[in-house]
Parts: sequence; C-alpha cells; structure tokens
Amino acid sequence: MENILNQFNEFDADAYLHALIIIAKADGIDQREVDFINLHSSLLGIDPSEYWKEDTDFSEFDSANLSRMTKMAIIRDCIVIAHIDGDYADVERKAITEIASRFGLKESDVVSMENWLKEYWQILEKGKLLLTGETQ
Repeated sequence: MENILNQFNEFDADAYLHALIIIAKADGIDQREVDFINLHSSLLGIDPSEYWKEDTDFSEFDSANLSRMTKMAIIRDCIVIAHIDGDYADVERKAITEIASRFGLKESDVVSMENWLKEYWQILEKGKLLLTGETQ
C-alpha cells in the first residue's frame, strides 16, 4: 500500500485539471462536468476559475513526468467526465486517446480503463438494486 501512496506523491494537479477541462470542452460543457471538475479542484485546494478561462491544448502533456499510476488516474477521470453527460462522444474518446499518447500510454491502456469502469459501474448498479430491493 505504501508503494501506491508514494506513486501519488508525484500527482500533478495542473495536468489533471487541464486534461479534465479538455474533455469537458470537447463536445460542449455540461453542468455535471463543471460540478465534477469544481469538486475535484476543491479537494485539491485549487481554484479552477483560471483553468476554465485558458485555451487548453495537448501541448500541456508533452513532457509530463508522471508515474503510470498518476497517468492512469487522469485517464480514468477523463473517461468519467466523458460519460457524465450520458454521451461518450467520439471527439471525447479521441481527445482521451491523444492525452494518453502524450503521456506515453497505449490505446489499449485507454480501452482497458474503459472496460474496467464499465464493469465498476455495472457492479454499482447491481448494488443499488440490491439495496433498494428493485429487480433487474
């Protein structure tokens, strides 16, 4: 467990917020995306207002010197942002794949994260049904 925590010591909040905002802006900003990003900014102790004003592009990630765990956490939350409005648009997926590429990750890493999140969301839905007594 300590090894995992050490890898997050390298967490780059700037790269994280830039990536999330790129995805939020990719197909038009939804209020749920704004809320998600603002919540996570607050948890990081950062005022996101300047990030929203910037013209963020992929060059932010060219020299990202992050652990694989941090890169994958950023990709994970980018996929969450892309799904949050109920429409995982092609433009969002392409942007996530571009960010992953800039991080030195493979497209298969993105696909694996997408699949893991789908499984996770299915388990959460099953739990909700169990807790509420609803049937599938």
